[in-house]
Amino acid sequence: EAINIGSGLKFCAILEARAGVYKRFEKLNIWDIVAGDFLINQNGGFMGDFSKKYILYNPLNYKSSPFICVSSRNFLQDFL
Repeated sequence: EAINIGSGLKFCAILEARAGVYKRFEKLNIWDIVAGDFLINQNGGFMGDFSKKYILYNPLNYKSSPFICVSSRNFLQDFL
């Protein structure tokens, strides 16, 4: 079931195990996702592109690439 909330709250839902995956296909400003990226990866999840590579933050355009965020690296294969 899709949840219609802001990206920051989606990261919280992942961290609190109320959601298992967050897929984003549109580009976001990097400042909207960098804290979530850090917290997810520090807590055993994964946030990166659809090729399973970590996000590279490009200060030249300040936009993220499409990404997937999962609560556990074990779930990554299930959602790609």
